[in-house]
Amino acid sequence: MSDADKSDVDEIAQALYRYARALDRKDWALLDSVFASEIVTDWGIGAPVEGRAAVVANIRRNLDHLRAQHLFGNMTVTVRGDDADSVAAVRAMHVGTVDGKHATLEAIGEYFCAWKRLPEGWRATHIRLAVTANIGDRRVLSAHFADRGATSRPDP
Repeated sequence: MSDADKSDVDEIAQALYRYARALDRKDWALLDSVFASEIVTDWGIGAPVEGRAAVVANIRRNLDHLRAQHLFGNMTVTVRGDDADSVAAVRAMHVGTVDGKHATLEAIGEYFCAWKRLPEGWRATHIRLAVTANIGDRRVLSAHFADRGATSRPDP
């Protein structure tokens, strides 16, 4: 791997870490440094969400009312010129309330991302989350399910 490729891999990894930090700190403006304007997200339930403003609004509806921590690991990045793909394992803890009582939802899975090199740096153009297991009460993310009229797919 060339030094340029290593630099690209590091920039993409840093963008993914900024994504996690933005979600956990509710720093929605930081997502501008992660998402391309034409971002498409697929959370594994409901229809994909398209466009940066719509994606950020969707994330806010789900996370504004709770505390969260998103941890990434086992990341691989493949760069092909001005395009790249990454896969990263994720463990996400969500802490909120359900029916007025403390509740948690922990999810494990993988994020599959497509990236594009733009003048301002690497930006995600597509993010797909594949959850392999949920532990806890899915209603913690009730805004996600209610707003989209969707139900989650069963755990494998």
